[in-house]
Amino acid sequence: MAELPVHTLTAELATLENTARFGQLLFRSGDALPHVYGDSLDTYKVGRLEAAGPVEEIEYIWTLNHHNRGQRVLYLERHLNITQSFIPLGAPIIAILAAPDARLENGMPALDEIRAFIVPATAGFNMHRGCWHEVPTAIYPETVVLLTSHAAVTSGWAEIDAAGQINAGDVEKREVSLHLGVDLRWEIPAAAYTTLGLAR
Repeated sequence: MAELPVHTLTAELATLENTARFGQLLFRSGDALPHVYGDSLDTYKVGRLEAAGPVEEIEYIWTLNHHNRGQRVLYLERHLNITQSFIPLGAPIIAILAAPDARLENGMPALDEIRAFIVPATAGFNMHRGCWHEVPTAIYPETVVLLTSHAAVTSGWAEIDAAGQINAGDVEKREVSLHLGVDLRWEIPAAAYTTLGLAR
C-alpha cells in the first residue's frame, strides 16, 4: 500500500480564548469563590460536566500514556450525550480537537477544522458535547491523564469495525487515514518548549 501524505498540525498553547469553540479550559478564571481558609487557598469555578439527558453514572478513567504514538493522530471521536474532561497529572498533554459544528468531509471533520493544543500540567480541558477529539496524547512517556466519562462511552471503545469506526453507545469514532486519506501528525514549535520550560 502506498504511503499516505503527511499533514502536520502545529500545536498551540491552550488558552481560555483559543479553546472556547471546543470546550472549557479548566484553569483559573473569573472571580475567586468565598471560603473560610483565608489566604491559604484560591478556589475558582472553572467548568461543569453536562449531559443531554439521563446518563449512567459519571466515571473517572485513569490512563497511562506510555508514549506519544509517534505524534500521530489515529482516530477522531465524539460523544453527543455528555461532556468529557481530560485532566493531565504532572505533565502536559496534546489535545487534538474539532468543534461540534466542524465542517465534515467523508464523515469526519475537514483537515482545516482540526486543531492541536498543548494543555499544561496545571490545567485540564472539558470538551463541549459533540466535540471531535483524539484520546489525549502524551508529550512525554508515562504520562497519567484522568478522563471523565460514562458507561455508554467506555463500553463502546473496543468495538471498532473493519471500516475503521465505532458506532456504539455514546461513541462515534473514525479512523483518520481511512476517512481523510492522510497521515495526520502533530508537532510542538520550538518556541512553545521555551515558553513552557519543557525538555525536548
